[in-house]
Amino acid sequence: MTTTSILMTTDVDSFFGEAVNAALTTRAIEASSGARQYLVAVLADFALKEPRTFDRPVTFLLDEALLAKPEERLERLKSVGDGTLYVSGFFPEHLDARGVDPSYLARIGSTAYGAASTMLAHSGDGTDLFGELARGFERFVRVLRDVADGLFAHRTKNASSIVQLYERWLKTGSDSLGRALAEQGLIPVRGTPRGAGGLS
Repeated sequence: MTTTSILMTTDVDSFFGEAVNAALTTRAIEASSGARQYLVAVLADFALKEPRTFDRPVTFLLDEALLAKPEERLERLKSVGDGTLYVSGFFPEHLDARGVDPSYLARIGSTAYGAASTMLAHSGDGTDLFGELARGFERFVRVLRDVADGLFAHRTKNASSIVQLYERWLKTGSDSLGRALAEQGLIPVRGTPRGAGGLS
């Protein structure tokens, strides 16, 4: 399923809500209702934007967010956290091609959400949504990656998209992508070295 077809659904939030809940359940990841809703909101927000990755080093963006004026800081920290979360989940092959260590990007995203949590520590509402996102950043990346893999698997229609599906499977080893390849009559085989798989 493509982003265009997602946007044609009557309720984007419901679509992503089901996908997020399924991924959380499959991976047995605990998440508050607030965190679930936030992940859905991030997905829905980026679905309405032109897909892109960071055009500037994220360390610069984080530093600028931390040094921003108080009235701008929270939104900028959220932007860095949301962006790194989405890119890590949806574009692992892009990060790999650029030689970006996923754990490094996770530290950036976690730091951004952690700083946002600190800013809201005295809000008095009794919740710590951004603290939860900071602590569980890498787990939530895996959730978004499962959602992305599911979308990727459903859009396989021609030889070119099958090749792209296989290349993503090589990077992620996703079971859902493996099943999608099998449905096309191809049996993916993992090699010993990373990325050394093959098709039977």
